[in-house]
Amino acid sequence: MPNANHGQYPCFLCGDPLDIRYTKNGKPYFICDSCGLQAFIRKEKGISKFADINKNPINIHNPNNPVFGRIIELEKLRAKLREIEKKKDIFDFLFPNDDLAAVETALKLEITKVQKELTGKNTTK
Repeated sequence: MPNANHGQYPCFLCGDPLDIRYTKNGKPYFICDSCGLQAFIRKEKGISKFADINKNPINIHNPNNPVFGRIIELEKLRAKLREIEKKKDIFDFLFPNDDLAAVETALKLEITKVQKELTGKNTTK
């Protein structure tokens, strides 16, 4: 039975590295310590597909494969934006904060920039 490994694949919710573990029956599952995601592969087709992928694992930290890094960066930016929007919703009507608005705008611009890079629609020169 394979051993647990860490960090080969990004969490599809938060982008942090996943812990990949195996049940006593050898079925793989994933746990993200950051956001609490748990995902299980239960069917033979999925287990077989995962085994094929895992033969040549993708190193998300490889500088020669920047796409995964940009996807992770995009998810982290979105998480920060959600935090800012939540704080803004709670406090903005009592204590308007220009700094919070500026950070929100900057995050939205950066998210748009990364999205354009990932879709190949980057128009900046």
